[in-house]
Amino acid sequence: MHPTTQSPASPATPTIRLRGPADVVDAVPYLVGFHPGRSLVLIGLDRDAARVVLTARADLPLPSEGIERLLSSLVRILARHRVARVIAVVYPGPSHGAGAVAGAVAGAGIESGPAAARWVVPALLGSLVTHGLELVDVLWVAAGRYGSYGPSWSCEPGGSGGSCGARSHGLAGCEVAGPPSAGPPPGHLLRGDGRVAAQAVFEGVAPASGREELEALLAPVHDLQARQIVRRVAMSQGAARQVAGVELDAGDPGTVRSTARRLAMVRHAVDAPAGAGPLGVAQSCEVLLALEDLHVRDRAMGLLDGPRGERAGRLWEELTRRVAGPLVARPACLVASWHLAHGGGALVRIALDRAQAADPAYPLLRLFEEALARGIGPDAWRRLVASAQKDLDRSGVPAMTGHWQSA
Repeated sequence: MHPTTQSPASPATPTIRLRGPADVVDAVPYLVGFHPGRSLVLIGLDRDAARVVLTARADLPLPSEGIERLLSSLVRILARHRVARVIAVVYPGPSHGAGAVAGAVAGAGIESGPAAARWVVPALLGSLVTHGLELVDVLWVAAGRYGSYGPSWSCEPGGSGGSCGARSHGLAGCEVAGPPSAGPPPGHLLRGDGRVAAQAVFEGVAPASGREELEALLAPVHDLQARQIVRRVAMSQGAARQVAGVELDAGDPGTVRSTARRLAMVRHAVDAPAGAGPLGVAQSCEVLLALEDLHVRDRAMGLLDGPRGERAGRLWEELTRRVAGPLVARPACLVASWHLAHGGGALVRIALDRAQAADPAYPLLRLFEEALARGIGPDAWRRLVASAQKDLDRSGVPAMTGHWQSA
């Protein structure tokens, strides 16, 4: 169960104003990148509740599995980013996608209805209090409807809710529950076509229908070319192992030329004309083997912005789909890096899952896991990548040539 976090990608990210619970539940798919199913989403706000600082999502465990450890991890990340207030949104059942209406899921009952996740709230309150955060509200989304577990979940010292010391402030206009024993209210119809959705459409932003749709973007393909790439790469594994881990000697023209040649292979692949289609078998293998050179891989990680940055992101995704075996960890980690720099939390986790399955011992995975555990955002990740590029410069690793860097 791997939590994912999502930060605003940049100052240029479209601003969407949330005016109440309906806007919040409509905004969640845009905040996490897809319509969640069986999830817990924590939206971290600044002290004035005027700005979303960070959004964290995790799969919702079963009651028997407990949630305290997961909540502690999520709330620590929020606190580290100076979040002061939190809105929680609980999805007890499967994803319904855009345009869900009441009754869309046949047979939805206690396992997927709002009452099924009510047990999360006390644990959430306790975790927030431990870390000094304030709960704004706990919303639920289930079977095409949404509502709030409501202010009755306040736990002020000496109050009827216990003594955890947190207060839930229900957002204006939200139907709230009575005493906890009464269960959640029937809620409101979830339309998904309100003001938030309209603004997102205007800005050209569209969430995936579910995590499965994002997983499909990186799912391996099994066509003839993909099988040929796998066979050809397997035949070159010995050469790949020789390239990996070789230290660059700036005083040795031979090693510098070898690295420059592998950098050129990556550059030519990224610079392929628009509409050229997938790389051929030979070129795909060349790029995959070039990425075994850690200097080339780290230079490639710096391709984030501009037309070449966009093409590089697409190339890493293509290679992740079209190769199997341990080498898939290389392009998959580049996919994770690219999307982390652009605020795409869900695809970061999906790419890392593919890399982990392919090569659990790949050293770069540890760096990503540490970064995600700290809830690192796009700006901090970009600074880390920029610092690595400067280290490469100081080590004498060739650059991607002047016109490449400035494009």
